[in-house]
Parts: sequence; structure tokens; C-alpha cells
Amino acid sequence: MKKKWAWIFFPLLLTGCAAQPVYETLGDVWAEPVAAAQIREVQLSLPEDTAQPVLQGEQGSQIFICQDYEVWVETVPGGDMNGTLCAVTGREQQDLTVLKTQENGVSRYDCAWSATDEEGERVARTAVLDDGTYHYCLTALWPADKTVSVEAEIDQLFSDFTLL
Repeated sequence: MKKKWAWIFFPLLLTGCAAQPVYETLGDVWAEPVAAAQIREVQLSLPEDTAQPVLQGEQGSQIFICQDYEVWVETVPGGDMNGTLCAVTGREQQDLTVLKTQENGVSRYDCAWSATDEEGERVARTAVLDDGTYHYCLTALWPADKTVSVEAEIDQLFSDFTLL
């Protein structure tokens, strides 16, 4: 009798071991990563009284101290222009008047702003060159009362700011 029950329950136990159907699924097609573009060099003309950079940071950021103003040059990963402008100026792109131009296949974004800090009222100007991979940023900051005396140098500095 026990063998009879075993023959009845044994096949029932094996029904859970049946082969499961195999489904073929299609996943996302992964693009091969493109080799990162090389960081390009920037060209700018600093006044002769400017020595070597006062401070050099990661990714080529540099700070120069001129007689009446400071200059920052830095390179950051591209893609998010609002993030770059916010990091450089401390303001959202929507809070700035940004002039966008195109030169030699490179987009250029220019803006200016003013702020008051412990040193008094200061004026700043920024240019960002966007080659599609990196943002190359140039910022100059000076006391508002020195604007007339530094205007020509600042204009020359920003007009010479290009990618090589």
C-alpha cells in the first residue's frame, strides 16, 4: 500500500520541477563610450605687470592678481551652462543677461554683474567658451570705483580670450 501511495505522490512532487520556458528579451543598446576630447588651451593677453599665477587648482584653474583687478581662468566639464554660470558667478543663468555668440565653431557666453562684499562694491565680467565638451571660463573682478581705469585692459583681455 505504501508503494502505491509513493507512486501517486512521487509524480506530483516532480511537477514543480518542470522546465521553465525561456524568454528572450531585448535590452538597451549600449553605445560604446567615445574617447574624451582633449582639453584645449586658451589664449589670453594679461598685462605685463602680471606675474605667474597666484593660485593653480585642478583642471587648469588659475588666479592672477593684476594691479587693480583679479583674473580667474578655469576649465570645467561642459554640458550644463546654467551650472557653469552659477558656479562662476554665483547666480543662475536666468538672473543674468547673457550674450551668446558663435566664433570658429565655439559658442561664447558673456555676462557682467556687480556685488557688494567686505571690500565694497565690486564689478565682474565673465566669458565662457563652449566647445561641446568643456567650458573654458574667464572671469575678471575689480572694485567699482576702478572701472574707468581698468576698462581698456579688461576689454583687451576679453577680446583676446580664444581657444587654440
